[in-house]
Formats: sequence, structure tokens, C-alpha cells
Amino acid sequence: MYKKILVAIDRSAHSLAAFEAALHQALQSTAELVLLGVVEVPVLVDTAGLYVQSYTSQLLEVQEEQRRSLERFLDELEERALRVQVRVTRLQPVGSPGPIICAEARRQGTDLIVLGRRGLSGLKEFLLGSVSNYVVHHALCTVLVVQGTGVSSEEHSLLHRNAVQD
Repeated sequence: MYKKILVAIDRSAHSLAAFEAALHQALQSTAELVLLGVVEVPVLVDTAGLYVQSYTSQLLEVQEEQRRSLERFLDELEERALRVQVRVTRLQPVGSPGPIICAEARRQGTDLIVLGRRGLSGLKEFLLGSVSNYVVHHALCTVLVVQGTGVSSEEHSLLHRNAVQD
């Protein structure tokens, strides 16, 4: 069984489904749950279509709002895990999700990574990248990619409540 499970959280229905799967695994294994919410660095696309990182004050404000919103979401998920007696560690680093998920999994000594999947393919996946694809190919431990997006009414209200607060 698993001792430490890292679940990647980004406030989407996909990551909420991943949280549920990770919580279920943690309960079965009496494992610790690592909630990882990566705050992405804002990226602009210039007129030539190349990615250009910009650290203007406006983009930093967007990044800070993303961090606060993700923090509120993590608060709620942590509370749910603690209610069912699951030990929780929270991390909220800044950067590119794929490499950070793999690096934190190594650093934390996790033996399972759980993450959701947006379902992009073809050109969209190529242009926007696929975090789940990156993690599957670079992680040193087992990876569970949760395909489902069905959420319960309680989960839907959690997503909606956090979206309204933004």
C-alpha cells in the first residue's frame, strides 16, 4: 500500500476528481496526503505566437490572486481530509506544474501521484502542453491519472463557491 500520496490541485473539476481518488487511496492505505497547488507564472503570447514571460505589476497581481484563490480551495480540501482523519501536508510553490509535481514528489518521498486530466489532444495539447503527460513520463513513482469529471452536488458547490469568491 501507499505511505504518501501527492495530489495535484488546480481548482478544476478534474483536480477535484483526483482529490477524491487520492483521499480514497489515503483512507485505504492510512497514507499521508500531500496537497500540491502549483501557482503558475503568468505567460503572455506575443503577436508572433511565441511565449514571453513578463513580470509586470499587473501580471504579478494576477498571480497573487491565483495564489489566494488556490489557497482557499486547498483550505477546503484539507478540512475534508482532516475530517476523515487523513494526515495532510500542503504545498503551494510557484512555477511550471509538470516539473514541480515531479520534483515535489521526489522531495516529499511520495510513492503515488494522483492528478486529473483536461482531455486535450492534438494541436491544443501541443500548444498548451499536457501536465499529466509530462508527469507520466518524468515521475519516478506510480502515477494515477483520473479521467472522470463527474462531481457530486457537494463538490459542485465547492467549485462554485470558490469561483464566486474570485
